[in-house]
Order: sequence, then structure tokens, then C-alpha cells
Amino acid sequence: MSNTTPAAPAAAAKAAPKPAAKAGKPKRGERFTIRANRKRGFHRAGRFWPAGGETVARDDFTDEQWAALEGESMLTVTPAKESAAGEQE
Repeated sequence: MSNTTPAAPAAAAKAAPKPAAKAGKPKRGERFTIRANRKRGFHRAGRFWPAGGETVARDDFTDEQWAALEGESMLTVTPAKESAAGEQE
């Protein structure tokens, strides 16, 4: 019987890839388009969100409201697209 302990499990744990980090908090002034995933729209975070979408600033919401918006399966939150003039839509 051997008095040595296997090093493989410890080495494997050290070599295991780390999970990807979550995206950080959006930058100040960053804008997003929020769309309801149903035709008649959807209410969340004290607002009505139409199916056609509405562009808003992240700064207009508390952290709790933003978490509710991003976590809501009835809404799609995407970064706003920039127009030709350099302004975000």
C-alpha cells in the first residue's frame, strides 16, 4: 500500500477553466432598445414596453429596475444602434 496521495485531482482542479465573467454594468449614458416579445406590449419596471421597441438610457433606471428588465423573458434588451449622425437610436 502506498502512502502517497494522487496529485491528479488537485492538478485537474487548478487547470479547469474558469467560468466566463458576466458582462459588467453598462457604461454611464449607454442606451438600449427594449422590445416586448408580444404584439400588445408588456409592462415592467413601471413602464409600458411596445413590441416595436423603445430606446432608453440605462441611467434612467435603478439597479433593481434594470435587473428586472434584463431578467424578464417577455422583453428583449439590446444595445441601441447608432444612426449615421453618430447618435444612438
